Amino acid sequence: MLALTDTWVVVQVLTDGYYLDEVALHRLQDLERVSKDPVPDFTRRVVDGLGVPVATFDAAPDATLTTLLRQIAERGELVMLDKRVAPDYVQVEVGIILSVGKKHLVLHAIDGGGTWAAGPGRRALARIERVSFGGRYLAALEHFGDPPPSADTGP
Repeated sequence: MLALTDTWVVVQVLTDGYYLDEVALHRLQDLERVSKDPVPDFTRRVVDGLGVPVATFDAAPDATLTTLLRQIAERGELVMLDKRVAPDYVQVEVGIILSVGKKHLVLHAIDGGGTWAAGPGRRALARIERVSFGGRYLAALEHFGDPPPSADTGP
């Protein structure tokens, strides 16, 4: 765990058991259980030995999603948003956060083929259930996708 707020937990994802990948923010209300690592000393030794540094992410206990998203936006890198758009459907969207307000953010989206949307658009914060950044998928999309649009100002 990298950070814990009153409503969000920030973790660095381990893929395939030992490979550090993206940083993910999860709503606490969505967590049903947390499992303890059965071999924490071995896991730490392997993670340290693979040479990928543990990410850092500071957050005050009372930080809101707006505050957390502004911190992420300052990094200027791609983010992945998981948004609840229907009771049984979550939409995943990738893009660059241009600005964050109390109820909405402005995102310029990029699709899985590396093509940017014609322009940025607003997204409701209330629908966001998970946010991630960094990691291999987003790094590949950032590296091999089209260059990001310059001087986005938002809608």
